[in-house]
Amino acid sequence: MDLTALTHLIVDFLHKIIQALMERFVAHDQQGVDRFQMHLFAFGVQVMDMFVFARVHIDDIYRM
Repeated sequence: MDLTALTHLIVDFLHKIIQALMERFVAHDQQGVDRFQMHLFAFGVQVMDMFVFARVHIDDIYRM
């Protein structure tokens, strides 16, 4: 397995973990989300965006 494939595998794995945590977090707290939880969720969304960006650009990074 080359480095690009391994990186894709790691990014996909972390992405799935964070996605599952966020889904569980949202399902757990349906009564209303306080300020701290909103910040935490916003951070989770930013991390998800990072993974999407990384997945798209991994190949470009290794080509440099």
